[in-house]
Amino acid sequence: MSTGYIRGNIKERTMEIISTTATAAEKLKRLAKTLRKTTGTSLAVALDNIAKQHGYMHWKHVTACLEQTAGLSRTKPLPESLQDLLDGAARNPASADSQNAFTRGFVFAIDVKDAENLSLTSEYAECEDGWYLAAKDLWPSLVHYRDDETGTTLFETLSPEDLASTALDDLQNYRMFRYLGATAPASLEEAYKRIRQLSFFPPTHIWLGGKFIDIGNITEVRIDGTVALSSSPAVPAEPSNDKRMVISNLTIDINKDAPGIYTARALSGGVEVTNPASYNRIESAIREEASNIPEDFAYFVEFTYGGMSTGTMTIPDAIAHAHQLANRLVELIAEEHRIMDH
Repeated sequence: MSTGYIRGNIKERTMEIISTTATAAEKLKRLAKTLRKTTGTSLAVALDNIAKQHGYMHWKHVTACLEQTAGLSRTKPLPESLQDLLDGAARNPASADSQNAFTRGFVFAIDVKDAENLSLTSEYAECEDGWYLAAKDLWPSLVHYRDDETGTTLFETLSPEDLASTALDDLQNYRMFRYLGATAPASLEEAYKRIRQLSFFPPTHIWLGGKFIDIGNITEVRIDGTVALSSSPAVPAEPSNDKRMVISNLTIDINKDAPGIYTARALSGGVEVTNPASYNRIESAIREEASNIPEDFAYFVEFTYGGMSTGTMTIPDAIAHAHQLANRLVELIAEEHRIMDH
C-alpha cells in the first residue's frame, strides 16, 4: 500500500467570528460534497477548501462560528406562545427524579432512529415526562435561527399556533434518557464515554450538572486521550518510528457502479492509497475495507457514499458497526433526495 504524505505548517491567526447559521453550514457541506465528487479529493480536504473560499480559515472555523451563532440564538427569549406551552406543562410537572436529572444530573437526547439501536442498561430510564424541561433549551435555537435563503426566522414567519405546532413536532425527532446512578459524570468527556457504551451513534444533546450541551456545536470530544468526536477534518499524523506512514484519518469512498456492484477506494488528502476493489453490498465494502487497513497505517476512518459521510470513527468501530453504517449512509441519501425534491 502506497501513500502520499501531506503536512502543513500554517500559523494560526485569531479566528474572526462570522455569523453562521445551520443552514449556511449545511450549504457549505453540500458545496464540499460537490467539490469532492468533481475533484476526487477527500471530504475533509473539500470542506477546508470550501470554507476558505467563503472567508473562513478552515472547516473548524466554520463549526466554531456556528457554535457562537447558536449561542446567541439561545439567549433570545422564547415567543409567548411557546412560553405559555411550557408554563402549562409545568403545572403538571415531571417526576422529581426527572427534574433532578435535568437540573443537577445527567440526561442525553438521541435521534429517534439511532435510539432503536440503543443497548440500555438498568442505569438509564427514558425521560418522557421531561419534554418541557428539554424544550426550554431546544426551542430558542429552533425558532430564532435565521434562514439564509429567506433571511427570516420561524418566529418572524409563523403564526403563534403554527409556531407551537412546529416546535412540538420537532421534539418528536428525539428520545431522552436520564441516568439513575447516584453520581453523574464529572465532565462532557466522561458523559460521552458512557453514552458510547450504549450507542455507536452520538447523542444530539446532553444535560450535565444543569448545563445544556448541543453536540452539534462541539468541535471535539476526546475519550482517554483519543478523538471520539470531531466536527473538523483530521490532520495527518507524523510517520511512525519504523518509517511507515501513519495516517490519522483515512477516507474510504464508495461508489455505486450498477445494482449490486460497488467500488471502494482509500484516499488520504485526495491521494488514492489503494487500488479500487469491488463489492456486492455497501456493508461488505465498509467491513472489508476497514479490515484490510494495516494497524500501523491508520487509526481513524471515514466512509463516504453519494456525497454522504459516516463521520470519523476508529477502525474497530467501523468493522463492528458496518451494518449500521451502511444503513445510515442509505438513509442519508434518501433524506437528501427528499429535501432536493421539495
